[in-house]
Amino acid sequence: MPVKPEFLSTIGLPLLARSLQEFREHNDDHPIDVAGVVFNHASDYAPEETRSKREVNAEATKLGWYVFQNDIRYSRSYPKGAREGRPIFRTSNAQQRQKTAFHIFAQEFAQRISL
Repeated sequence: MPVKPEFLSTIGLPLLARSLQEFREHNDDHPIDVAGVVFNHASDYAPEETRSKREVNAEATKLGWYVFQNDIRYSRSYPKGAREGRPIFRTSNAQQRQKTAFHIFAQEFAQRISL
C-alpha cells in the first residue's frame, strides 16, 4: 500500500483498515490482504516526513501491517513516464538513483510476498 509520508496518511490508515474489513465481511469469496506499507513520494522535507513516518509506523503496527524499509522517493520522472507511456526507469531522463531505489524496493516486495 503506497503511503505519502504526511499527516493525512496517519488519518487514512484506520479508514482504509475499516474499508478492508467491510470488504471482507461482504466478499468472503474474494480474499484480500495487505502486503505492507511503502512510503512513496518521499522528499527531503525531514521534519514533517520524519514525524509522519513515525506516526504511520505506529498506526501500521497497531493494525498488524508490515512497513517496508525502502522508500520510493519523488521523481520528476513520474509525470514524464506517464506522458511517455513508459515506466519511470525507462523515461528519457531517468536517473540511476531512482532505478536503483525501485530495484531495491522490488526485491524487498518480492521477498515479502514470497516470490
